[in-house]
Amino acid sequence: MLLTTTADGLSSLASSQSQGGGHGLGSSTAAVCGSLSLAISSLGLSANTCCHPGGAGGGVGIGVGAGAGAAAPSATTQPPSPLKYEREFRPLANEARAAINAKGWMWLAGIQGSGTEGIEQGMQQALDTLRDLCQSKGYDLQDLCYVTLYVRSIGEYSLLNRVYHRAFDFHNPPTRVCVECPLPDGCHVVMEAIAYRQPVAGTISSAEERDREGEETAAALLNGRRNTMHIGDITYISGQIALVPGSMTIIEGGIRPQCKLTLRHISRIAKAMNAHGQLRDVVHGICFVTHPAFIGEARRQWERRTTNAIMDYIVLPALPREALVEWQVWAHTHNDRFDYEETGCSVGDYTISIRRRWNYENNCAAIVCYVSTGLASSTTQLTQLSDDILGNHCRLAQAVSAEHLDEIFTYVVNRLLKDYPLAKKQAQQPTNSGTPPATPTQPGGAGGDQQQPVPSIHLKLFYQVNAAPATDLLLQALHDFRLKCQDTAAIVYTVLPACSLHNFSTFLSICGVRHE
Repeated sequence: MLLTTTADGLSSLASSQSQGGGHGLGSSTAAVCGSLSLAISSLGLSANTCCHPGGAGGGVGIGVGAGAGAAAPSATTQPPSPLKYEREFRPLANEARAAINAKGWMWLAGIQGSGTEGIEQGMQQALDTLRDLCQSKGYDLQDLCYVTLYVRSIGEYSLLNRVYHRAFDFHNPPTRVCVECPLPDGCHVVMEAIAYRQPVAGTISSAEERDREGEETAAALLNGRRNTMHIGDITYISGQIALVPGSMTIIEGGIRPQCKLTLRHISRIAKAMNAHGQLRDVVHGICFVTHPAFIGEARRQWERRTTNAIMDYIVLPALPREALVEWQVWAHTHNDRFDYEETGCSVGDYTISIRRRWNYENNCAAIVCYVSTGLASSTTQLTQLSDDILGNHCRLAQAVSAEHLDEIFTYVVNRLLKDYPLAKKQAQQPTNSGTPPATPTQPGGAGGDQQQPVPSIHLKLFYQVNAAPATDLLLQALHDFRLKCQDTAAIVYTVLPACSLHNFSTFLSICGVRHE
């Protein structure tokens, strides 16, 4: 059953009129607007025209005030109004899978921890699934390089952290990202991970393998916590927030100083890993923010420093320590040798836009894909979003069909595999959006202990929680697509709800990665 959207069911902006003037906004206007940062000036709102409810401890309504231990940020960098976000109420049933490539990299996705006894039970369930999946592929927890946790309540971080550290109580644990996600009741955590084990006849040198074991300098660079995992040319950096070194508190001043300090952390980590390392080595990443109004500033601060990476922007209810922004990135030593393209197409009534980066050897590629209704552009002002436009956006986003999704996924994967040597050997396969990459002949991605001869692809799909098709439709479409193209690529995926995406009309955001 598709999600129906009504004015009563949508999120709302607090009316600024009750705070001494300004423009009051209807509840439907705030629900799906992902481009508030573009509309602030037209509304004439400022931070002193609204209230800031309590901290981001995991409730539905989130505050965007100062983090714990920090003074109230300056008004000029705060959002014009607090947002009250709805959580997903429909069941979310990701399926745990793993994909292994010929070089020994393994992507694990779709791991969920559920239960009726709280987050500790859910976390333990997810970790048990992670361990079992690793062992079924001939890997150990010690082979994990990178773990991403999407939790229902960041306010229960201390509880999940206790369970997490029991599982990873060994030398050289994986780097980690942890953010709050508007998960449904009963789903406490969704987990993804990346592992590496050198193949018996692999081409990874012993010197490169020692990079993974010997980068303690960078691991202790900031606040005594592991910040990187470096293997060969690939560096995974833990989720970075604007912690002041030494004090372990979020920097004061709001979104702008938080962006600046967070990016300085990433730059210092990159330099510690490589004598010539720098921020421009980042290939791809996700910038998580707690308010749509923060996206514009985060993008400006990033692009002032480098335009080498493709970055996605996702709005979530809360981040650790009530931070306003957190960056999750990975880098490549030779990112200066990567190419870049922007492509797009139409699928039915939907607009598909893709940004892609890949290296000349074509053994490393990343994609960010936006699926939008096209009812508003990135420059559309909030005052131009009538109830009719908002209603049409919701109806159109919820009306996407399985056939539409298959075309979208085909277009994404074909771009991600463009000019890949193995893909070129497949039987005369078109690269347009309407033809699947392959027809299945044998299992791929999550079966057997043998490494797959086909490339492995990890897809991460965020959907706009108030304007998206049914979750079971998204998951079934991905499942069917994975089976259809399994002899071309071993695909694993995770589907996640988000409060808002990079702009108003985008209702699906897909991040795709493959590397060797």
